[in-house]
Amino acid sequence: AGTYTVTAASATCTATADIVIELAPATAGLLRDEAFICPDPANPDVSTRSVTLDPGDFVSYTWFQDGVPLNVPDPARTYTAAEPGIFSVSLINTFGCPSTDKTEVIEECEPVIVGPNAFRPSSSVAGSGGEMVNQSFKLFTFFIDDEDFQIFIFNRWGEMIFQSAERNFRWNGGYNNNLGELSPAGTYSYVVRYKSSYRPEEGIQEKRGGVVLLR
Repeated sequence: AGTYTVTAASATCTATADIVIELAPATAGLLRDEAFICPDPANPDVSTRSVTLDPGDFVSYTWFQDGVPLNVPDPARTYTAAEPGIFSVSLINTFGCPSTDKTEVIEECEPVIVGPNAFRPSSSVAGSGGEMVNQSFKLFTFFIDDEDFQIFIFNRWGEMIFQSAERNFRWNGGYNNNLGELSPAGTYSYVVRYKSSYRPEEGIQEKRGGVVLLR
């Protein structure tokens, strides 16, 4: 950019002319530096299994994954990433100026612990296939390390009446799962100690909850 001057001369005269050159602006993309997805089929939140990358409004887009061109027709403003990697895009704006942008897509699944808020050990309600349902209390866990799992269940007086180190535990409503010592109907609190299978460096974490035992 700048002002350029040219002088032309002949035997008897000279002439001078100026021209101003302005650089057309390059446009930066709008991709964020990092994006997180959990593409595991066990992920109950479908919306987090992939991420849509959108660098903004340009006239041309060429997408790459880890430096390899993706088979995406140009112009394709957005790209949906369903696996980890470095996704980059070569861009051309309305002035014809090129620029590039990129996002590192990281696979990371947050621990999920869900379960029923009530169960009835003597339930006579049949589920699919004629099997009895809600006859024991269990939790559904995702992306949690097996080795560091513990659950403790307490009665209303704070007495621990059940514990397990198995993620697939089932509590049948008895004291330490002894059907000869049935616990009375009421609300029971539980504490789950676990470690993330994706971020084990965060150490042991806790989740608290409650369940109603019906008789």
